[in-house]
Amino acid sequence: MFLSMVLSLIERSKSLISKSINVVEINPDNILIVPGGKVTMWHSILMFGGKNKEIIYPNPGFPIYESVINYTGAKAVPMILEDKTDFNKFIDLDLPIA
Repeated sequence: MFLSMVLSLIERSKSLISKSINVVEINPDNILIVPGGKVTMWHSILMFGGKNKEIIYPNPGFPIYESVINYTGAKAVPMILEDKTDFNKFIDLDLPIA
């Protein structure tokens, strides 16, 4: 029963993603259902971290972010979020259009 529920969730996710980003086909084998965002953050930090790398993380945020970044050997760079901006960060990148 649990497996059929997960497969159904994957199929529904595939449909919603396809509609929202106008992708014709999504391989359900590329969809991973996890019990929250910390799992994805853990794997992303491990994947992109390492010696001579910097990773920006939200502060305030979960303390584990900085710990995992340091664990990978990367430099943890806090992005300070403040109450006066409802904890949003607006970044003007002013990049040239190619």
